[in-house]
Amino acid sequence: MKTRKIRLFALAAALMLVFFSFTACQSADSGQKGYFVEYEINAAQLYIDGKKISDAEYRALNAVAGELIRSIEREISVEFPDSDLSEINAAGAYEPVAVGEHTYRMLELCGELHSLTAGKFSPALYNLSEIWGFSPDCEGKYNVSRSEPSLMQIEIALAGSDFSDLELLDGQRVQKKNAALKLDLGGIAKGYMSDCLRALLEERFRGKKVEGSVSVMSNTILLGNYHESAQSTRPWKVSVDNPRARVTPYMQCMMLPEVSSAAITTSSDMYRFYSYGGKIYCHILDPETGRPADRGIISITVVVPNTVPDCGALADALSTAGFCMDLTDSLNFYGRLSESLGVSAVVICSDFQFYTIGDLSVLNMSEVSESYTDVFTRGAVSEATDRVIPCEKEKEYISKCERT
Repeated sequence: MKTRKIRLFALAAALMLVFFSFTACQSADSGQKGYFVEYEINAAQLYIDGKKISDAEYRALNAVAGELIRSIEREISVEFPDSDLSEINAAGAYEPVAVGEHTYRMLELCGELHSLTAGKFSPALYNLSEIWGFSPDCEGKYNVSRSEPSLMQIEIALAGSDFSDLELLDGQRVQKKNAALKLDLGGIAKGYMSDCLRALLEERFRGKKVEGSVSVMSNTILLGNYHESAQSTRPWKVSVDNPRARVTPYMQCMMLPEVSSAAITTSSDMYRFYSYGGKIYCHILDPETGRPADRGIISITVVVPNTVPDCGALADALSTAGFCMDLTDSLNFYGRLSESLGVSAVVICSDFQFYTIGDLSVLNMSEVSESYTDVFTRGAVSEATDRVIPCEKEKEYISKCERT
């Protein structure tokens, strides 16, 4: 799960980075514990037919948005014992479970994405999350150093982690062919919620031009352009979080200076992880090995045009799937998606090289301002290899993580 927000920023005249945070961070928690709770609608940038939304309109919109996010969370959060996901996970083999419209639609999307990624995206890894200590009941202890589960534990968990063991039935029902199967929609839910917020805006202001941004945690959808004033607009400038900020100077590591009408998601091994024995164990689990993803990739940012259906959910899932591929497979995967859907990606590796795929403009720090030095080095996709050797800074980062 990606738990940090993408930050938006403009380049000021003095070439200082000015960051624009989303201004309406809300919680859909309503006094109860929940996993997917924070959403944001940028009130300062929400324009309807070229006019900034009024305070009254915004308050009414935000109330509806909160109810929407809360209703989705109640269906799919494994932290609620009566949620659809909890009931599916507790069900026996061939025991049909009736689910809500959001759960059913997400599972449909998961099937499509599971096929698109050749199984590298899977919502069927909850058993693995539990044994590796990344399930919600381990919240607050994710970063605690610990030894690996036994090979037998991994094998048992993998046996209950095959998404093909789930069947979607008519009448908005699902059933498992394997009672041991457990689901977790964390790899797609926030992107799906972002899609729902976008749909809410477009439906509420049907027939009008809507420009602004919506975000659910680290998943953002940009609608149109950034407004410098009611009359003047330009593309959004988006910064990418620095996955190795502990040992390098900046919280951000590069800028995407021209993004419009697109969904953006970053997955990184820095968001939920622990270090042990000189290794980083991240929360992104490889459905092939049953282990935390370990292919030399430390961060992936994916940009999907808004013209692509379910662009938020797609960006969310695609940024996770690439982690579970060898580097060259990951780059080729995004390359094919660039040709077919217009997807762009930035892949950062533990040798401190990064690769860009698609038509996305990406500025390194020194290209943003001469006063900055680069954190990562731009690599050529044609020269990438699967043998990613961690650099000295990466070793320093791991050592520092183990000491703290």
